[in-house]
Amino acid sequence: MRKALTGVSNNVSQNIDKIKVWAHSFMKHVPEGEVTLIAVDVTPEDIHALKSNGIKFHAIGSTPGVTINDSRLIHTANWINDSSCDLFMVTDVFDVCFQSDPFEMMDLEQYDFFAASEGVLHNQEPWNMDVARKAFSRYAEYLGPFEVICSGVMGGKKDAMIKVLTQMQKTVDVSPRLHDIRDQGALNVLIHYNLIKNCKIFKPNEGWAVHCSLSGPTFQHIEWGLGKIINEKYGLPKLYENVLLTHDNKPYAIAHQYNRIPEWNEKIIAQYV
Repeated sequence: MRKALTGVSNNVSQNIDKIKVWAHSFMKHVPEGEVTLIAVDVTPEDIHALKSNGIKFHAIGSTPGVTINDSRLIHTANWINDSSCDLFMVTDVFDVCFQSDPFEMMDLEQYDFFAASEGVLHNQEPWNMDVARKAFSRYAEYLGPFEVICSGVMGGKKDAMIKVLTQMQKTVDVSPRLHDIRDQGALNVLIHYNLIKNCKIFKPNEGWAVHCSLSGPTFQHIEWGLGKIINEKYGLPKLYENVLLTHDNKPYAIAHQYNRIPEWNEKIIAQYV
């Protein structure tokens, strides 16, 4: 099966070092895979930066009045539909580093779509609950006792990815514009209402992806008490040399939001920047 990575970015030339970590780490660990950045409002400087670093791109225009997070979904679905690949990773771009091949952990006989939990319930985490109450108010109380699933790292089979991304876009489009980032809320509505079939949600201790905004030593982790909650349920990640590990020393396939912790960021990106 042919494998691919894609994600959406604007301001490419200003963020080329972050994009290099994302693209080149995938190329390192999935050498037979393909990488294509969906680049928004590209400039000549952006094109030069991408070509100079061997990164393919697909140019699109921005959607006036809508954030990249909320408009990227249908653009990504359309790109996947036109791709000749079979398996996809769809991720954030500026804060994702691959540490091994994430496809190797996907049970493709049993599941079609894959994502990872952040390890806390909606009603334990103020930001996600705020999104739910503002943009998805009819679902908010139902979502409360369910774990937050991160939309920044998703993967799966071609047809499943197109369907999920399209469903997410439709859910975002009909929700009130009372929050500037609604894509993750839309994903959680779909997952927790069982509207995505054959879906595998990795737990933080399984080693597929770590979302460091909550699991790492950040403000939310410490001041909101989320680190204690995650530690009691799943254990906490740790950095060994330049690799993020689970509490029991398994390397995570994907490190996400590592840049929220300056000392982790410095060591993780050093081999790519």
